[in-house]
Amino acid sequence: MQLALWHGQGPVTIYATYASLGVLAEAFEGAYGQQLAPMDLVCVDEAHRTSGSMGKAWAAVHDQEVIPAARRLYLTATPRIWEERPNREVAEGVRDPLPREMAASMDHEEIFGPVLYKLSLASAVSRGLLARYQIIVLELQDPVVTPERLKGEDGRSEEVRGQRLGALQAALLHTMAQHGLSTCIAALLHPVQPGALHTRLQRLLHDVGFAGIASSLRLSRKLITWRGCICTVSFSGSQVLGWGSRGTRMPLVFVHGVANRIDGPHVEETRVRKALFEQYVTAGWSRADGGPAEILQPYWGGDGASLAWGGASVPNSARVAERFGEGVGDGPLSDLVAQVVPDDARIRERLVTTARTSMGDALDLLWTAALLASPDSAKELAAASALTPSVVEAAPTWLAEVDDDEEFTVRLCQALEDIERGQEAGPGRESFGAGRVRAALQEGVVRIRETLADRTTSPVADRLRAELAPRITEFLGDVLTYYRRRPATGAGAGIGGKIADVLREANAQRGPRDPFVLVAHSMGGNIVYDLLSGPLAAEDFTVDLLVTAGSQVAFFEELSLFSPHPPDIPGTAGLKLPRPPAVRRWLNVYDMNDLLSFRAEPVFEGVEDHSFRSGRLRAHSAYFLAPSFYARLGERLGPLRSGPHALAAEDGWR
Repeated sequence: MQLALWHGQGPVTIYATYASLGVLAEAFEGAYGQQLAPMDLVCVDEAHRTSGSMGKAWAAVHDQEVIPAARRLYLTATPRIWEERPNREVAEGVRDPLPREMAASMDHEEIFGPVLYKLSLASAVSRGLLARYQIIVLELQDPVVTPERLKGEDGRSEEVRGQRLGALQAALLHTMAQHGLSTCIAALLHPVQPGALHTRLQRLLHDVGFAGIASSLRLSRKLITWRGCICTVSFSGSQVLGWGSRGTRMPLVFVHGVANRIDGPHVEETRVRKALFEQYVTAGWSRADGGPAEILQPYWGGDGASLAWGGASVPNSARVAERFGEGVGDGPLSDLVAQVVPDDARIRERLVTTARTSMGDALDLLWTAALLASPDSAKELAAASALTPSVVEAAPTWLAEVDDDEEFTVRLCQALEDIERGQEAGPGRESFGAGRVRAALQEGVVRIRETLADRTTSPVADRLRAELAPRITEFLGDVLTYYRRRPATGAGAGIGGKIADVLREANAQRGPRDPFVLVAHSMGGNIVYDLLSGPLAAEDFTVDLLVTAGSQVAFFEELSLFSPHPPDIPGTAGLKLPRPPAVRRWLNVYDMNDLLSFRAEPVFEGVEDHSFRSGRLRAHSAYFLAPSFYARLGERLGPLRSGPHALAAEDGWR
């Protein structure tokens, strides 16, 4: 404080704890020889700690006579609201309830002011600002370790304590397997337990037949307190224990394309893809042990292109830096709005206007917006989307009666619920969760309304360049970065090395009879082809099914970007390149509206080309956001099951 006073004049920033409020108050009174001038702004972090009794020391921050300030900004993630207790007789020895006039409640605007900005937990999670969480409550019912024994005379005996520890270990391993966890944090009551826990876990893994995984078990003590300790239990190499399945899994690996960055919509889109893959593609698959397929999505965007001047060299009449707020014209949603919504549609009638032209386009738009706005509800939305073809086929008469998008969504949800009630509940069939779906679709309506479609009145050439330049820049940037960092010997390092490690791990952990499916979009297809025809070709590695969508593999091969061709390929005899030896079947999907997608069948032997017509100019980013694409893919692949009979013939999977 004396340093702040010595500064004399000009701006001063003071960082203080609540315990230092007394020192601050003295400085404002002039106790140190000079009087501290009133503050322009006081930021009160963890402001809930100043709520409660106005008589406590920390509440002094509210007092203008003690801490004078022109403005106060209170910040908290856990606001505390105090309510007056009902009038009742207070028992002797119990403190009287705090009178309302003596309490600082965070809903009192005369103390804390009006709410300036509020971000809910669900919104923070959906934007990727906070990690998604799930609360798992275990109920242990052990016939040996009963509550009576634990509370009885023998409860603290070595025998009972050992049995209790064994039950906890089994529950821990079983829970890790159920939820695909490779690491967990355990809070233990006594610092002496971690070593014993580690030893007994290894013995337990050996006893149940997981000797290989037992050797990779790691347990580290992170924090020791006077009460106990906190430690982590993990399996090296990100191995996921498969309870009762010998640690195997049936993998579907998805490798993304260009322009995916962790600070963009990548996190939300990853969760959306997982839910749609599970709903439409892997739902009918069965692993050798009866378990579900596992979906892996390695991320390589952080190693992609980074423009030193932030893309300032790209001519663009509508610079992103000039825009402010959420209603911007960037991203896959604005692309979709620009393509399917009629130009004359009013802001609040975009969906219903589109539906009167094409119900399929309207539903694709609504589900894309809802999935991006509410990724936490992706599983329920994916389940509900499976019912939408019935809505399209029915050509609902209520469409002519609705006036705006909110009413359209309400009537649509009613129709989906009617369709679900009319279906027979088969074994294992789950409800799509009408409440969560309705809320997510309403969020999608808001997102569509706030999204600006890039339909300016600028000349056509300017608009076309503004639309295509960012995508071409992102594509070229990541492609050139990949090849600049790719070793001359092949794709075994850099971005390719990161993807190769995930593929090797997935291949090693699947069962001997479990098929391996690899799906790649755009540049992801080039990367996996580079790996499968290069470093992975010499390894004991088999991809039973490769699906590339919107990819440039054949075009890049025509440019000899992967490896030099033999002198007789290509030639006038129509010779083709063999597909990578590690690939048993290859499906390539292209869209005539996607300028960055290419055919592969004319260049490679044994490749099946399939056309997917989205009807959109900006189709490159639309493949893996549209439920209709997953539905087509699932129909094409059919139910995959483990075993040699399923892999004997190429058409055995249809």
